[in-house]
Amino acid sequence: IWELDAHNYLGITGRGAAWQKQERWEDACRLYEAAAAQAPDVARYRVLWALALVNLERLPEAFSLLDQGLQQKPNELEYYYARGLAHLHNREPALAVADLSRSIELTPRPPLYYRLELARALFETGKADTANAVLVQAWGKAAPQPYRYVDLLPHYAWIWASGERPRALRYLRNLAEQNSGDPMVLNNIAWFLAVSEPSPAPATEPLDLAQRALALADGPPSPFLLDTLAAAQANAGDFDEATQTVQQALRRARESGGNALARRLEKRLAQYRAGQPWRESVMP
Repeated sequence: IWELDAHNYLGITGRGAAWQKQERWEDACRLYEAAAAQAPDVARYRVLWALALVNLERLPEAFSLLDQGLQQKPNELEYYYARGLAHLHNREPALAVADLSRSIELTPRPPLYYRLELARALFETGKADTANAVLVQAWGKAAPQPYRYVDLLPHYAWIWASGERPRALRYLRNLAEQNSGDPMVLNNIAWFLAVSEPSPAPATEPLDLAQRALALADGPPSPFLLDTLAAAQANAGDFDEATQTVQQALRRARESGGNALARRLEKRLAQYRAGQPWRESVMP
């Protein structure tokens, strides 16, 4: 059977990716472990195994596995990259900078996401100018304003959609911490967490973020902020509150002439009245 053949790279990684998207991390972990045992020369299996352990919050095991790999192959760039991700998840951005920089040094054409993860690590160490330079190089263009930590959100939406939601969640939580006074950033993260399924975040988390965003906003409640709050209430199973909140958002949208938004809110209202949360893709 192809998923048991450790030399069938596409079969192993394809099955593991499918399990990741279903949050079946234990199953993915066992698959990669078996493949690594049968084909120890394939670094990718050990890397995928280590990243599965990271998403399971089993960081000491992940570090041990990657350190063993580097002892065997000291110039294997994927090991440095994966260990950099583990350091990021472990809130060790300075160590992540060292490993991610090394992974880029070891290849003349590093993948885009190597540079994006390095930029994140640099932002988290307070080196915003260097992070901005890395992003200019990664994306091939400068922005009218310097790039910021929040500009990495589309990358982590992709990480989230690929199944690595625990790792993406760590970035989202850091983003919320860094922008605790920005209602729009908090609102966007709340929406992200409220409409995604499955999610490793407790239902109280997007609800708290949506409430904080609404409290920080100036003037009357925006229909967009109310829409997010309703989605978070429905995600928490409080469909009566979600119905009332989205009705308020609908009134404000109609008053302001937001017909397109009003149509979307009407669909959500029907969903909440039926006792169902709103779900959609978070890919940008």
